[in-house]
Amino acid sequence: MRVIENEKVNTVETITKEEREKREQSTKMFASRAGRDSRGISSIEEVYKKIYSNSTITPDMLQNYLRNPIANTSGLQDVSQKMLLSNGILKEFINYKATILTQDHYIYASDSFRYKDKDSILKDELKVALHLEKFHVKTLIRWITERLLINGEVYIYKRELKDGILMQEIPQKFCKIVQLDEFGVFRYGIDLGKIDDKDIEFYPDEIQKAKKLKNKTNKKKFKGNYYIVGENGIAFQMNQWDSKGLPYYMHLFPALMNLSESENIDNLSNELDNYKLLHQKIDTDKDGNILVESDTAEMYHEALKQKAPDGVGAITTPYTIKPITLGDGKLKNYEHTNKIKESIYDNAGIANDLFNGNSKTNEATILSAIIDTLIPLKIQSLVETYLNYELKLKFKRGGWKVQFVSTTHYNRSKMMQEERENSAVYTSKKRYLAIQGHTPLQALNILYSENLMGLEEWMKPMQTAHTLSGKGRPTNSENPNSDSVGEQGD
Repeated sequence: MRVIENEKVNTVETITKEEREKREQSTKMFASRAGRDSRGISSIEEVYKKIYSNSTITPDMLQNYLRNPIANTSGLQDVSQKMLLSNGILKEFINYKATILTQDHYIYASDSFRYKDKDSILKDELKVALHLEKFHVKTLIRWITERLLINGEVYIYKRELKDGILMQEIPQKFCKIVQLDEFGVFRYGIDLGKIDDKDIEFYPDEIQKAKKLKNKTNKKKFKGNYYIVGENGIAFQMNQWDSKGLPYYMHLFPALMNLSESENIDNLSNELDNYKLLHQKIDTDKDGNILVESDTAEMYHEALKQKAPDGVGAITTPYTIKPITLGDGKLKNYEHTNKIKESIYDNAGIANDLFNGNSKTNEATILSAIIDTLIPLKIQSLVETYLNYELKLKFKRGGWKVQFVSTTHYNRSKMMQEERENSAVYTSKKRYLAIQGHTPLQALNILYSENLMGLEEWMKPMQTAHTLSGKGRPTNSENPNSDSVGEQGD
C-alpha cells in the first residue's frame, strides 16, 4: 500500500496495488486513443501538404526543365500557362508589356512617283487602307505580343473570309519554324502525325488536305515529319535563328513559385496567430497515472471538442503543455516575401513603382517606361514586316507600306505637342493623325470628309492679340507705361 497526494484537493489517498495497475492501464489506453485524433494540432501537417502540392508542377520538376530549356520547351510553356492563371504578378507583367504601346500607324506609297495625279493615288490609298483595316492591326499586335511573352512563339494561319480576315492560332506544340523567307517573314511546319483525326476540322483546308494526302503529297512540301505551310502560314518568335521559342519570363518561374509558397506560409502564420487551444488536464497520481477511467476521460475530451467553435482546438492530457516559439517567424516571413517580390521585379527589368504606387521620382518612372517598350517595339517591328509583305502581295503599284509610330500611353501627349511644333515648318498630317490614335482608314476619311464639308471655314483658330495685330505683339517702346518685368526693353 502506498500513500500519494492528490494535488487538486490536497488530500491524502490510500490505494491498493491492483488500483494502481488499473490506473496505469487506463492511462496507456487513453494515450493510444488520443493519438488517433485527426483534428486539432495534427491538422497543421495537412495544411503544409496543401501548400507544397497545390500545383502539378513541383519546384524539382521546374528546375529539371530549366537545366535544359530547349529539350523541355513544351513543359515550360505549360508552366507559363498555369502560372498566368494563378499568379497576379506574371499576369500584370504580360498585360503591361502587351498594352504599353498604342500601335499607332499610317500608310504611304514608297514609290509614289508612279502616280501622275491626285485622284489615282487617293483611289489606291483608300483600297490599301480598307484592306489593312481587315487585319484589326492594333488588336492583332497586342494579342501577338501577349502570346509571345507567354509561349515565346506563335503560329498563325491567315484565313480570308468574305467580310474580313481571320487570324487563326495553330497549337504551338505541333509546329516549329522551318524558314525565314526573303521578305523577313517566318514560315513554319506542322507535324501532321500529332493531329488527331477527331480534331481535323479545326484546322484550315490546306492542312486538312495535306494530312489526307500525306503519302501522296510532293516531298518538297515536307521537312522530315513537318508539312511546310504555304504563304498563309506565318510565325513569330523572339529569337530569329531558333526553330522553337521559349516563354519570355521563364527565368522568373522559380521566384514566382517561391513567392506563392511564401504567401501561403504567411497565411498559415496568420491562422496560427488566431488559433486557440483549450487544454483539459486530467488529474494524475504521483506516478503520472490518470485518476479516472480512460473511457470517462475520452468522453470528456469528445464533449469538449464538440463544443469548441471553428479556430479553437481541444486537447485532453495529464501533462502540462507549454508553448514554444521558434524565433520571430511572422516578421521574417514578411521580410522574406518582400525580398522575393523585389527580386522578381529586378529580374523582369520592370520598376515596381509602376504597380505599387510608391514612385520615388517621375523621371525614374518615365525612364523605366521607356525601357519597358524595347521588347514590345521589337515585336511591333516583326508585325510591321509581315504587314508590308501582305501589302506587297496585294498591291503591285505604288510600293505601299505601313509605318508604325513609337507612341505609348506615357509619351503620346508629348509626341503630339512635338508634331504641332513641327507643323510650323512641316509635318506629315498622316503621322499627326496616327499619333492621335486614328487608323489609316479613319484618318483618310476624316481629312476627306472635313475638307468636303468645309469645316475649316466653320472652325477657325481662336483670335489672339498676335493674329489681330498686323505687327504682332507690341514692343517695349510702343508701350512705355508698362511696369511689367516681362515687358522691359528688348
